[in-house]
Amino acid sequence: MQISLKWINELVNIETIDLENLIEKLTLGGFEVEDVITIESNKKKQLLLDISATANRSDSLSVQGIASEIAILLNQSTKISEYSKKIIPWKENIQSLLVTNSNTNDYSIFLDTTTNSLFGVMKAEDPAKLADLPSTPIMQKWWKYMADIMETNADNSPVQISLKEVFYLP
Repeated sequence: MQISLKWINELVNIETIDLENLIEKLTLGGFEVEDVITIESNKKKQLLLDISATANRSDSLSVQGIASEIAILLNQSTKISEYSKKIIPWKENIQSLLVTNSNTNDYSIFLDTTTNSLFGVMKAEDPAKLADLPSTPIMQKWWKYMADIMETNADNSPVQISLKEVFYLP
């Protein structure tokens, strides 16, 4: 399992921990670090740890799970993710924007803790009105506010990946 140290640091403060010390703690905690990988994402270098866990430790096979283990090994508490901290004060603004501009009253954001990817799902009574949302001042301000923690396009809109629908039950 490859885990980004950037993602781990969102949940546990590892900025001041020496990489070799972290690897040693993980090893002593029963997690073999097989490799340290450097990748480039958004023109920034990131370090990944390729970690092996035993079959009886499925609870640690996610960013949240391994971050919890690292927190215990370092005698720390886990932090609230940056996204979660940033979205809480905006919840009412987003709700007002969606209800007013697109008559959307069912909106959820899910976090895949294994990839740190967000998935948004909404139901709009008039989907055609959704096209107007990107031009609203609140949406523009929201995108700018969140740009430092999410992948964005040149206009600060979030990078989106289309998902193939497998089935639908009305």
